[in-house]
Amino acid sequence: MAILPFGYSSNAVHSALDRMIDGGPIIETFVRKYSHDPIDLTGLPALPALLDTGASVSVIEKALVVSMGLTPIDKQPIVGISGQITVEFYRLQLIVPKLNYARLTKFAALDLQGQQRPYAMLLGRQFLSRFKLTIDGPSGVGQLEG
Repeated sequence: MAILPFGYSSNAVHSALDRMIDGGPIIETFVRKYSHDPIDLTGLPALPALLDTGASVSVIEKALVVSMGLTPIDKQPIVGISGQITVEFYRLQLIVPKLNYARLTKFAALDLQGQQRPYAMLLGRQFLSRFKLTIDGPSGVGQLEG
């Protein structure tokens, strides 16, 4: 069973707890166009992903899928904090090496950069349902196990 710890350490300005509250639980991920080829992370950028228990779907930065030249597979309405919008969905291979995880994943594409987010993806409950998620709030750390 693989375990991926995540979290923050205290620094001179903020406690680990404050940093977890401000930044949220973030893990390192990679994405690529789906391929049957063996996974090679060479040249793939590491992408920070927020673990989001409030999201039913996973979300990826729109500029990223555009830069990859991908074609949307679907267009559907989703409901977020600012109401309902219709978004394009893309299928990518999501890779989390520290969890030995590589799976074809459907992502809604949104402009996260324009919202000044420190992550390129939100991994929602469709992803989280495959793992045991533990967060120790007071210490500002947690882990995914699966």
